[in-house]
Amino acid sequence: MIYDNKNKGAIWANKKHLENEKAPKWTGKLDVEGVTYTVSAWPGDKEKPTSPSLRFSIQKADTAPATKPKEIIEDVPF
Repeated sequence: MIYDNKNKGAIWANKKHLENEKAPKWTGKLDVEGVTYTVSAWPGDKEKPTSPSLRFSIQKADTAPATKPKEIIEDVPF
């Protein structure tokens, strides 16, 4: 039997969170109608009773983070 992962996802503990407190505490993948997304989650603020339990960020898995273009040097002699 083939496992159908469509419209499902899962997150796991992120080891990078131990090194950087701003890194997501959990990361994983999510499938929505055949499109894969990367999921990042952070715990809510326990001090505020109206704060959510978790905060999420979701991006398409094939989308690379935006980077600043490198300076173009036109005087290169080769």
